[in-house]
Amino acid sequence: MIKNKLIALAMALLLCLSVTSCAGRPVFNTASPEQMQVSQSISQAPSSSQQESFESSSEVSSLITSSEETNSAPSSSTPSSSAPSFSVAPPAPSSHPSATSSSAVSSKPATLEESLTQISATHAFVYDNKREVLFVKGKMNARVYPASITKLYTAYVALQYLDPAAVVQAGDELKLLAADSSVASIQKGNRLTVEMLLQGMLLPSGNDAAYVIAAAAGRVILEQPDCDAKKAVDAFVDTMNRHAQSDGLTGTKFANPDGYHHKNHYSCMSDLLTVAKLALKTPMILKYTGQDSAQVTFDSGETRTWKNTNALLHMDSEYYRSGVIGLKTGFTGPAGHCLITAAVRGNALVMVGVFQAVSSKKRFEDTVTLLDAYPDLLNAYDAQTSSKAA
Repeated sequence: MIKNKLIALAMALLLCLSVTSCAGRPVFNTASPEQMQVSQSISQAPSSSQQESFESSSEVSSLITSSEETNSAPSSSTPSSSAPSFSVAPPAPSSHPSATSSSAVSSKPATLEESLTQISATHAFVYDNKREVLFVKGKMNARVYPASITKLYTAYVALQYLDPAAVVQAGDELKLLAADSSVASIQKGNRLTVEMLLQGMLLPSGNDAAYVIAAAAGRVILEQPDCDAKKAVDAFVDTMNRHAQSDGLTGTKFANPDGYHHKNHYSCMSDLLTVAKLALKTPMILKYTGQDSAQVTFDSGETRTWKNTNALLHMDSEYYRSGVIGLKTGFTGPAGHCLITAAVRGNALVMVGVFQAVSSKKRFEDTVTLLDAYPDLLNAYDAQTSSKAA
């Protein structure tokens, strides 16, 4: 129940985020009546046990309006110079809510600066929906390989063409997978819904699910229900690239639907932040990015158990943090270990991205370090902003 409330709150926070190129684009409204009811209950009568601090729907509206005004610039732009450089004195004790800490990363550095020097990833950012980017390591527009974070955009584009309830039969597109792909154990001839394919992409990071949904959407795009798998997948990837341009992803190019390494498959942190916003504004994606595990029975009768690759979601993990609602892991050799995370912190939605970490363990450690540093990052940002205003 708490997870559903966090998801509904995140949807409210993201409702008016500036992703300017989405206007006029059709998106399936896949929110269930239960999700809408949860959203209303948050804005009208929050429980004292909730992490959210909203007192009324007017407070939610005020927050969204403030977010829209603050974030009026296109989200794919490079952060302004107002982001602190962090050659700063230790900030005062924070009054902002922080994550629930686990024993795994319990030796907290004495200062914010010491915390940030622990980040091993080559590229990283921290974003908050009210203040934009609070911290950057590397450059927001530097080229990175997105690996399986690609699947967030695959899901987003596929939902422009496919009904989540539609049943798809897996076919020859499975032959297009690389031999060492991560999979959701989908076999040729299996019949499952589009929604299950989304789940198979977003939990176990199934490349097979990505190709099956790409082929299904490609046939719709081409209006050729019987076209061969390769032609259908290629049509879908071409469509991903067209959507990317209209969504302002100017530093991004896709070569496949699963993120497997290809020299012409790349992005940047700025664009991937936009992708994360688009994903979070899509209820059917948000429904599964924060799900820790699931047992699924296909329409053809087969049963699969899927576990989310994001350790921050598992309560038995040393990296678990309360309030985390997704989003997606990624890994290839050239990309390194990657992760984009979204979390509710008080009345703010926070996103953390780490790219080219040296190991899976390090990407989770880096993310936890940045999430736990969020209150101090916020204080440093606000202090620097106040200083400039004065």
